[in-house]
Amino acid sequence: MNNSTTATPTTRCSAPLLVAWVLLGVWAAPAAAASAVEPRVQDARSAQLAGDQELLLRQITRLRQTMEVLAARFEAEGRTHAAKLLREGLAHVDQRALESGGKTLVELMGDAKQDLESGRGVQSLEAQAAIVRSMERLYSILTDRRGMEDLEKQIDALQALKGDLQALAGAEGRLRQDTAQLQQDARTPEQKALDAALAEAARRQAALTERVQADNRASGALDLGQIAKALQELRADQSRDAQVAGAWKPEEAAPLAEAARQAAQASEQLAAAERLTRAAERLRQAARAVSESAQGAAQAAESLDQAARREQRSQAVDPTAKRTGEALAEASRRADAAKQDAGARAAAAAAMQAQAGALEAEAKAQQAAAEKVAQQARAALEALSAAPSPTASEALTAAQALTEAARTAASDAQSEASAAQQQSGSQQQSGSQQQSGSQQQSGSQQQSGSQQQSDAAKAEAARTRADQSRAELAAAAEEARNLGQALQASQAQAAQRAQQLAEALQRTPQAGSEAAKAATEAMQQAAQAQERAADAAQRGEAQQLAQAATAAEEALARAQEALQQAQSAGANAAERAAMQAEQAQLAREAQQLAEQAQQALSSNKAAEQSTKQALDAAQQAMQQAGEALQQGDMGSAAQQQEQAEQNLQKAREAAAQAAQPKTAEQQQRAQELAREQERIKKALLELAKLADEKDAQGAQQALQKAQQAAQQAQEALEQGDLNEAQRQEQAAEEALQEAAQEIQEQEEQYQRLRQEELLFQITEEVTKLLAGHREQMQALKELDAARQDPTRATHAQKLRLRKIARAEEALATRSAELAKAIGEEGSLVFRSVFTRVDEDLKRIAALLTEEGDWQSGERVQALQQDVEQDLDWLGTALAEEKDRRRDEEQNQEQQQQQQQQQQPENRLVPDEAELKLLRRMEVDVMESIERLLVLHPELDSEADLDPLLLEDVSRLARRHEKTSELFIAFRKRLGVPDPGAEATEPQPFVPEINPR
Repeated sequence: MNNSTTATPTTRCSAPLLVAWVLLGVWAAPAAAASAVEPRVQDARSAQLAGDQELLLRQITRLRQTMEVLAARFEAEGRTHAAKLLREGLAHVDQRALESGGKTLVELMGDAKQDLESGRGVQSLEAQAAIVRSMERLYSILTDRRGMEDLEKQIDALQALKGDLQALAGAEGRLRQDTAQLQQDARTPEQKALDAALAEAARRQAALTERVQADNRASGALDLGQIAKALQELRADQSRDAQVAGAWKPEEAAPLAEAARQAAQASEQLAAAERLTRAAERLRQAARAVSESAQGAAQAAESLDQAARREQRSQAVDPTAKRTGEALAEASRRADAAKQDAGARAAAAAAMQAQAGALEAEAKAQQAAAEKVAQQARAALEALSAAPSPTASEALTAAQALTEAARTAASDAQSEASAAQQQSGSQQQSGSQQQSGSQQQSGSQQQSGSQQQSDAAKAEAARTRADQSRAELAAAAEEARNLGQALQASQAQAAQRAQQLAEALQRTPQAGSEAAKAATEAMQQAAQAQERAADAAQRGEAQQLAQAATAAEEALARAQEALQQAQSAGANAAERAAMQAEQAQLAREAQQLAEQAQQALSSNKAAEQSTKQALDAAQQAMQQAGEALQQGDMGSAAQQQEQAEQNLQKAREAAAQAAQPKTAEQQQRAQELAREQERIKKALLELAKLADEKDAQGAQQALQKAQQAAQQAQEALEQGDLNEAQRQEQAAEEALQEAAQEIQEQEEQYQRLRQEELLFQITEEVTKLLAGHREQMQALKELDAARQDPTRATHAQKLRLRKIARAEEALATRSAELAKAIGEEGSLVFRSVFTRVDEDLKRIAALLTEEGDWQSGERVQALQQDVEQDLDWLGTALAEEKDRRRDEEQNQEQQQQQQQQQQPENRLVPDEAELKLLRRMEVDVMESIERLLVLHPELDSEADLDPLLLEDVSRLARRHEKTSELFIAFRKRLGVPDPGAEATEPQPFVPEINPR
């Protein structure tokens, strides 16, 4: 089954629906009480029942509201099936059915209430009966329990839809054949000759390809090709490892690790300098704001407080943040305390400037320390060997960048300190000459602020470059530390690959050739060298590692050369030469076909060009295949031949585009075909509507594809493009077949639902049969115990016996109906047991009446016990089958697999359950025979036997005979050979029946 979104019916109800149904449970008791009230009910009782009916009316109203809420929720959650059930239930509640007098369920409850209040008991009972039927239907809807009639209607509708789809697919197929015939008729003699020549060339190329592939399979050339490809990849990997091993210097690991540590320290110091610089900038900006006005002081206090809080949150990752946070917090307090006094503001501003200077001094110290550490890291790397490894070279470049970043930051700090001194002098001058030089002060502050912002940005840039260098040095140190382990693992794995290739080559048919032996030996040598390289890498011996890796690479090169020789000698030389000559001939014919196509397709330049391009590609592939055959590369030859085949097919398709209706008759036929395609398209629309009604989403999607293809096919026919028309017609036909398959799967799902419903009904009927029969057994037992004379019955006893007999006859009729129903489902054994119950019940009924001389003793009661046992067997087997189906529903994948592999026919009861019941029947017959022999030893003598005893023996014989017949029927249906027949030939394997 595909993974389409087709709505699948189910018999299981979601938990919210069951909860909703619980709200309806209370209606049953008052309704039942009301139904038992006689028309002349007392007023008090009528009022009480009317109150109960009013309660039910409110409950059904609340239930309807709950269903609406649940439906909306399920739709929002995408639970479409549960929402659909609720919507169907709501539609049922609001439906005005004819059988309920055109009234809704709520209106029926209202009528029942009014009838009770008015003392119309009979009318109330009728209304309540209609309510009960409606509620049962609502329950079936919410639990997705469909009635047999509804399921059979659905199945019939799906079968009809499937038949229409298959018929339409057949019509589309015939239309495609007619279009192909029209295309053939529309070809000119030259085009027909070209098509025949292309078909012949494609046939010959396919035959030649098959010969090459057969030779490859016989000679193992395909295996050699795979080994050669793997060997080429292994050599490329070994070449890279050898280059890395040649440049590896284990002694560089320690200096690189130290340089990485120093780079990390320098980067942290520059980050601290940046934080200090930015804090100093905030302090200077705040100092300017404080000195200007009280409002500026208030704003500065708030801004400094926020900045201090941010710094405090960063203390865990940067210890410098504690220092800057404390400075900013102190400045915030000063600004807030001095905002109302001009003199205090001036003092606060001066303190902030001083604090900023202190932070800048710390930043300068951090930058200087970072520069020193960076120079140490650079010097350590420059002290390495005159020929450093690529990793060390990259690390040195990163160290140089780090040194430059630290030097730049330290240089910028000088200009920053100078600007700070100028700003401090300007601030002091501003305090003594505030009135006369306000404009000059403002300009000085703006210039200073701009300078500070530039210095902070430079500090950030330096820190960013330092972080990048730090990451590069850390990566270089990590690579130097792990390179030896990586080389060791790579060479060990390469040794395994080389050894595996050598073993694979030894298993090929060419293993005994000299070239194959040389290739195997070279691979083994390479594996040994790679193992030595892995050991050297583990010990840190760089020189030995490089030598071993190079030796392995050279050995792999020798293995490649020898393997190429083995491939060349793999095929029979004479056969290869013949195939090469035939391939060359085909290539020449392809060139001739291109010239023939140019003449035959001159009326259609597009078709001519497409055909020529395909033939040129085919000729090129054929030439390459010939070259591969000459070199003995049979695998490549087969690949190129397959490509040549595909290009020849493309050439045929391209040439077919030139065949267009030319005569009036051909054009008329094309229009007739277009009209037929339009008719099919309209029919597709109708079928799509039917599929939509059946919630067959998978079929709908397939039908949409079919409609699009049919539309395009119609347009192609109208335009005379017969080649495109055939392609679209085939697509439409395939889509129709897909839709039919989707409907088939949905039909099977409904068939399973129908069987589950039938199984449920039969199980209930068996339960009722067993309960009814046990009542008659108890009644007969009590009657027999009360009889004083077993040979005579009183008039009253005869009446009671007739009543029991009629009840048993009624049960027999129901058992016969069940036998027919389950027999129609292919259940032979179950039908046989139901039939046996029917016959035994009729015999019991006959013995209880005058026909049987009013018997009620042990003989009749024993027969009743047999019936009870059979019904109990049936009930147990059916219950087990219900449990099995429920378990399979919990694992849909397992259910589908069992249905596909174990049960080719979709029957109500599987073979396993039938065989179990059949075995039980036979065991019962054997046990009954043993009991007879114990109770009646005269059966072993020649004395005259009691006719009743003979009748019992005959009854057991018939049962045994029926069991044997059922087994024979099973054996034939399953294809099991007759064990009594003499087998002259070995018998075919017989699988187990429904193994578990």
